[in-house]
Amino acid sequence: MNDTQLLIAIGGTGCKILSKFDTDLDKLYIDTDPKVVEIYSKNTCKGTGSQMALRIGEKNCRENSASGDVAIGEISLTESWDEISNYIENYSKIVIVTSLGGGTSCGVTKKLAEFCKLISKDVVIVSGLPFEFEGQLRNQKALKTCNKISFLCKLCTTKYQENEIPGRKTLQEAFDLEDEKVMQLLESVMKDSSI
Repeated sequence: MNDTQLLIAIGGTGCKILSKFDTDLDKLYIDTDPKVVEIYSKNTCKGTGSQMALRIGEKNCRENSASGDVAIGEISLTESWDEISNYIENYSKIVIVTSLGGGTSCGVTKKLAEFCKLISKDVVIVSGLPFEFEGQLRNQKALKTCNKISFLCKLCTTKYQENEIPGRKTLQEAFDLEDEKVMQLLESVMKDSSI
């Protein structure tokens, strides 16, 4: 175990991005999706550090995920806090990787930042933001979450404007480009010792 820094992925996109990040730092994958443990096991993710996947909110979500509901994301984190706090207790710095806009990403990220601040953890959040075409509600959830967590910790975000995407791309290609942009931001944050 690396006793200084832990990388935590939150939500489906955050987990997908972090699983591609090759590092010797330890990783924790958190999602309300029941498949998170199956998908993000050690043999499916890059890196040599220890890796753990944790499905949170099982009582609250049952066989579902947070399904875009920020309140369910927050409750799910609270429900599973004892298990998470036991896992993170030996790390002084937490780097959270996510893509804000969904229920898990917004609810869990905000609540985790609050809880980490209470136990004196240094937290940096690296996140992508929704495209405009993803809708006003998703963009509003992301903005509201950014406003709340910017008072709690260091927040580093990135966002592609639709006119920045080269050529005609499918929806999946556009999302893949956004994931790459978040990965580049994560790499620069990890290299910057002042963050």
